[in-house]
Amino acid sequence: MNSASQLSIWLQNRNEQKCHRQLLVISGSKEWLSKNIGPIINLTSEDTLWVGSSLLDTKSIKIKDYRSKLGQEYNNLVLDCFEGFRANAAIALSGTVRSNGLMVMLCPDFKNWKTFPDPENANRISYGIKQLNVVNLFYDYLSDAFCNDSSVAILTEQSFRSPICASRIEQITNQFIEQENAIQLICKHAEGRANRPLLLTADRGRGKSSALGLAAAKLMQKASITIWISAPLVGNTEQVFKHASKSLPGIIKHNKSSLKLATSTLTFKPVDQLLLTEELPNVLFIDEAAAIPIHILMKIFQKFPRIIFSSTSHGYEGSGRGFEIKFTRQLEKQKPNYKRVHLRQPIRWHNEDALENFWFNTMFYGQQAKHNKLKDFQNINFRKLEKSELLQNTGTLRQVFRLLLNAHYQTSPDDLQRILDSPDQHSFALMTENEIIGVVQIIEEGGKELALIKNEIANCNRRVKGHLVSQQLTSQYNIPALCTLKQWRISRIAICPNYQRRGLGQILMTHLESEALKQNISFISAAFGANTEIFNFWKQAGFSFVHLGQKPEVSSGEYSCICIKAIDTLSKDIAKILNRDFSEELRFNLNKTLRNLPTDIALALLLNLPTIKHSYNQCKVQQFLLDNRQLSTCLRDIYLAVSSNISNKSITNTKEALFLTAMVFQSKTYKQLAEEFNLTGKKQVEAMLKQSVLKLV
Repeated sequence: MNSASQLSIWLQNRNEQKCHRQLLVISGSKEWLSKNIGPIINLTSEDTLWVGSSLLDTKSIKIKDYRSKLGQEYNNLVLDCFEGFRANAAIALSGTVRSNGLMVMLCPDFKNWKTFPDPENANRISYGIKQLNVVNLFYDYLSDAFCNDSSVAILTEQSFRSPICASRIEQITNQFIEQENAIQLICKHAEGRANRPLLLTADRGRGKSSALGLAAAKLMQKASITIWISAPLVGNTEQVFKHASKSLPGIIKHNKSSLKLATSTLTFKPVDQLLLTEELPNVLFIDEAAAIPIHILMKIFQKFPRIIFSSTSHGYEGSGRGFEIKFTRQLEKQKPNYKRVHLRQPIRWHNEDALENFWFNTMFYGQQAKHNKLKDFQNINFRKLEKSELLQNTGTLRQVFRLLLNAHYQTSPDDLQRILDSPDQHSFALMTENEIIGVVQIIEEGGKELALIKNEIANCNRRVKGHLVSQQLTSQYNIPALCTLKQWRISRIAICPNYQRRGLGQILMTHLESEALKQNISFISAAFGANTEIFNFWKQAGFSFVHLGQKPEVSSGEYSCICIKAIDTLSKDIAKILNRDFSEELRFNLNKTLRNLPTDIALALLLNLPTIKHSYNQCKVQQFLLDNRQLSTCLRDIYLAVSSNISNKSITNTKEALFLTAMVFQSKTYKQLAEEFNLTGKKQVEAMLKQSVLKLV
């Protein structure tokens, strides 16, 4: 029996019974696959999404556009790996497969896949690295994962492993209880007291989008209400509108972005429109909130009095970890009475779903790290983790990736792929006898690869793939020689939670600096989202700050910052130039492009700059403090007095230091100052200024 016939019989057998969602891998040469693809093409008689395939014209997308399909559902999903593979896309798109559905992956023969010229390598490899020499070890890891999971069906030119994962007939009476409770909470918060947001979280398939739709329908039938719903894309809300419309009799108007029942409406609003409009709905739903920049979420949160946030828990659909770590922290700080509900019971598929289990286990999302208690630091060693070692020892790879998942909100399955595949990325670890307790990952930047284009980079005429910090600083400061120096950029650093606050991060950095010296590295750098805790870490490690973004980053809602540590003599000379120019640039921009920079960040940066002593008229300042002189007649003298003394230890880490930063350096308005420091108006603001200056000088 030929392969096509075997596959047809297996597909038919699956369709005749109730099954878990399953993964089918078809591995072989492209020519063989084309001849045996018939049964898979027949899947398109039902609802199928093709990703990366040119075989079909309908419902076919490029893998880079995968986010446009999140929140939608298909009976089958076909992922053509011959046209490129992204780990983020694979795990995210698996969530679009309906119960009983099938995810199909078409890939080269397992033995040859790692040397296959993957089109996506161009997006993963930095400029100067020859793609022909790239070996994708991740595909060896993924192939082993296919073979080691008995639920995965594998068709090759030689054989067909054809398990059918039939689901048990489950009579679970409480399957929808969690969702019903969520619906009731949504309705309660929509109709209840203002400024008490609700946060609804769940893994995929738990019915959070349908809960929003069903709750909207209940609210619309109960009374006249205006409901807005927003998401990164209108397609992300498809399930919300679908479930709302099913539950509403007598709909007057219905399309993909609006529903109307009598005088009640459910309307999609793009995120950017939410910030511009002066109109307010009765309640606002935000679906797939994790994929919206956190600083945007905070603005929305502050503007709308009744708001329901809904988010997928894991970071494979956007910046889910950022949402979990950062946004919930902001909610707790500003609205401690907010309510949170988490859905655990699958709605769209069965418990122990085979497809979900495969991806969660393979990408280490479903496994919690376990750590022993460390009594002392005497038996700790530092070493490089070779990619081949990580491939052969899945336990070590798991420890590394779990540490990164827990520590960094941006860590995603794509990072697992880079750990094994990126030639310019390396991992170093702090280890006990059998446990990794700290990890630092570096990316090689600069060097001879950029020598021929250094002038084009410096004069802002060219930007190449990778070399993030090297190119940023070269163009910002117009120093061509800078990008020719070999640099290590720290992309991730993580310490096991059990051992944090014990100096291990600094120990890790000391070892890394010694290793860099051995490898003739000129600079070590780090790019990160600015907050005072991270500032203090890098400052303690001897790094100096040389770049600050002019607006918040999309993924974190924080201003990007770059710090460096010079290793050799030449780089130390260049570092002095960068430090001087950055200091002048920061002081100049604080009351212009950086006026909205969080005050604590502005103060932390100011305290890191060299102190400049200015001469000023002390009598005029004294007269202002004694109420004998108006502020407008001595502003310059107050600015110079504060500039000369802001690092005075008598005021460090005080409310007064923050106030002076906001008023004197950032020139915030009286209204902004009153709101930020809980003052009633101009009179109290100027009284606070006198109190702060008096304490300072």
